[in-house]
Amino acid sequence: MQMLFQLLSKLTLIAISAPIVYYGYFLTSNIIMPNYLELWERDILETRQIADAAKLRRPHMKGSEAKVYRVKEIMSNPYRTEGLEELIEFTLSVETQDDSVLYELKTRHAQLQDMMINYINTHDYEHMAMLEYDENSLSGIIESINNNILTRGYIDTVYIENIIFN
Repeated sequence: MQMLFQLLSKLTLIAISAPIVYYGYFLTSNIIMPNYLELWERDILETRQIADAAKLRRPHMKGSEAKVYRVKEIMSNPYRTEGLEELIEFTLSVETQDDSVLYELKTRHAQLQDMMINYINTHDYEHMAMLEYDENSLSGIIESINNNILTRGYIDTVYIENIIFN
């Protein structure tokens, strides 16, 4: 009798777990995996499209000396928590290889100046004091110029020159 009870309990367990296993297999093979693969393929396609668009925007390096465009006398007050009035003035030098980018920078001079004034207003005095040497901040400025201002090409490097704290 006990052996019959064990056999029935095992058969019941198998009968109950079989639909669960089948449903799990069905769910995984027909719903989860196709969606995952579709998302994965879509991500690969978007990455390729971004890379292709970047190739169109970036001319081949010519090996010549880079051209520099300067936005002089950018002046503003940094973000402050205390009541001190500080004034920061500097020159932003933008380096590029392409003449069309240099022309576009000249036509967007006011936009570059406004972007940097906004940058000063949103960062505190201590951050601005180390701006010349902070690679992450300079990379952020380069990325902002390349993505938000330029349409024809890209810039290589930015420099902060003649920084004056008043």
